[in-house]
Amino acid sequence: MKKRKKFTGFGTVYKYTLGNHMKSKKFLISTILVAFIIIAGIMALIILTSKPKKDKEFKLTKVYVSDETGLGVPDYAAYVKAYENEDLKNVVFETAEDGRKLAENAKDEMDDFILIFQTETEDNFVIELVDGRKSTSDDKSDLSILGDAVKMYFRYYIYEHSGLTGEELVQLLMPVVSDVSKIGEEENGGKVIVEIISVFGAMMCVYFMIMFYGIGICSEVSIEKTSKLTEQILVSVSPEALVSGKILGAITASIVQFLIWVVSIVVGLFGGSFAAELIHDLKQSRVRFYMDTLGEWFENSGFSVPAIILAILLLIMGLVFYLVLAGLAGSFVTKPEEASNVQTIFFLPMIISFFVVLPAITSGEGSIALIYNMIPFTAAMSAPGTVLIGNLSIAAACISLLIMIVCAVLFLILAARIYKGLLFFNGEKLTPKIIWGIIKGK
Repeated sequence: MKKRKKFTGFGTVYKYTLGNHMKSKKFLISTILVAFIIIAGIMALIILTSKPKKDKEFKLTKVYVSDETGLGVPDYAAYVKAYENEDLKNVVFETAEDGRKLAENAKDEMDDFILIFQTETEDNFVIELVDGRKSTSDDKSDLSILGDAVKMYFRYYIYEHSGLTGEELVQLLMPVVSDVSKIGEEENGGKVIVEIISVFGAMMCVYFMIMFYGIGICSEVSIEKTSKLTEQILVSVSPEALVSGKILGAITASIVQFLIWVVSIVVGLFGGSFAAELIHDLKQSRVRFYMDTLGEWFENSGFSVPAIILAILLLIMGLVFYLVLAGLAGSFVTKPEEASNVQTIFFLPMIISFFVVLPAITSGEGSIALIYNMIPFTAAMSAPGTVLIGNLSIAAACISLLIMIVCAVLFLILAARIYKGLLFFNGEKLTPKIIWGIIKGK
């Protein structure tokens, strides 16, 4: 076999592999189908959830109140007016001297009514509601609204007859809440939840994309090594060009498919937002509201244009890094039956990195140690999300991206060297000594 320069014929192999992937029916159908499902699903979800809820009409109109505490019946109508309770504004409150008898003698020709008993036990006051409506509806929302309001107004009535001054009443009625904060920090529960979801979501995206594409790339790299056509192929291209072209061609096709799905998410979000505004005549859809909220929460630190761009680049580069590792795993295959065994070369680091980063996310501290974002294996999992929310600076994110690029190139060169060294390997057992000799070029 004539000796050639390294990577001779790389362009030919790369174009062929990329074209072969993107023109395949499997690739086209899966890409288009998933993209359609994403767009249609997100748009439908936004349109359905953006539909404004109609204010439910409060149907109760007549309420009888019977006092068994000896404190008298409060002027509930006055409380309703004073506190501007729109639900109860049309309710007529009447005093029932003997509520028990009224309940027993209720007849079908009577109008719908609710009977309230004010009673007292050794430990507390009890507001008991008796449903006297003829309707058999199971909807108890009106009763719940009425009961909550009456309990509150009855408590105010007790306070007013306690002999306390107005200032004392205000202090007594003032709610007491507890909160926990950290010196120098302003806690925002919603922001913390968004941070956790963003980092965890990016990590899961990388994890499943590696699982989805990694096995295919690992298997594809090993095909020529176990094929009888290998010698004919190597007449035109060098071994380095063959493996690097196949790895990068397959990765490019995977990235293109992934980006199409990402664009589909964006189209679904903005398309659904626009459609919801038109269909429901909204001034602002939920998507726009959430975007504005994120802008207020994170200001310039997160979800900015540079942060979003870097997050996407880190997400893609993290995927590329592990897929190159999958190609490296495929380079170790010397026999067809070994293909499944070598997959641990990229599966194991991925799983370990996943569980190393996971506790930092679930702790709820809102940040991940910088070292995780600088080691390529863990950075692929953590860096996209942390730069998106602003916990990783733009400069640090660029350094992390550069480290992943350099390491991916080194792994690609290593894969090419091992592929070439094991191309016609017929040994019984592949030992670390043999592998080290191949890496050193012996």
